[in-house]
Amino acid sequence: VTWTGNGQTRNVPHNLKVTPELMLVKRRSSNDAWAVYHSGSGAANSTYLNSDGAFSSSSLWNSTTPTDTTFRVINDGQVNQNGQFYIGYLFATFPGISKVGRYIGNGSNQTIDCGFSTPARFLLIKKASGSGNWYLWDSVRGLTTNPDPHVSLNINTTQLTGNQNYAYPDNTGFGVQKVSGTNNPEINDNGAIYNFLAIA
Repeated sequence: VTWTGNGQTRNVPHNLKVTPELMLVKRRSSNDAWAVYHSGSGAANSTYLNSDGAFSSSSLWNSTTPTDTTFRVINDGQVNQNGQFYIGYLFATFPGISKVGRYIGNGSNQTIDCGFSTPARFLLIKKASGSGNWYLWDSVRGLTTNPDPHVSLNINTTQLTGNQNYAYPDNTGFGVQKVSGTNNPEINDNGAIYNFLAIA
């Protein structure tokens, strides 16, 4: 969805036809960060796609949960400054196709059941309870039972390849593991909370 900012707290209409669970909002007419809403962290919190920061208290969404027809933004340069142009990418869970969700790390291996009948082919994970990169895997570059390359959306380095299988496919969704080492993705630290988007 696109809109022109009016400098006021307002509802922005959308045609997703269900309540958005993940929103990525970017100002198109000037430099600014990607503002992120995730239902797992709630409308009183946000983070940024170009940052490793945790989901933290923020009023960008006016602490108002989106509905199946609108989402709320405030007068802020990142989401609704007067005369500025914005774009928002909205995602929601669709049974068997996509899953927006969260899980709690166990510091070992665990399977995340997304309700799929085939393994996830796209996977985006972000630590919500603390700092951590935005980790992305996909089946085109490799999301298999073998070591998989991944990229971090918030940094400009090349994709990371190695001999560890941090995320792996499962018939109902995906699996994650905790691997020691300096390049360990923050995707399964014991007790930490993670938000994700998975697409089958």
